Amino acid sequence: MSATMNPTTEQASSNDLATVRRPSCCFIVTGFGPFCGVPDNPTSVLIRRIREDDSILKSSNIHETHILETSAGFVREKI
Repeated sequence: MSATMNPTTEQASSNDLATVRRPSCCFIVTGFGPFCGVPDNPTSVLIRRIREDDSILKSSNIHETHILETSAGFVREKI
């Protein structure tokens, strides 16, 4: 007899419940634009891939994505 119960029952193990319940936290993922002669920052490449692949967004807790400009003027404007 298996020690693991069906996750829909009240007596389900904590391992089963982890697969049923979504975590209560979410993530805001940021990348950065070009800087110091680097025309395509690797972090902005990752953000674009996350945005293009719906399966990543559906299977994760990513709430928002942003690509931030890397300049003092941009930072002053946003503060």
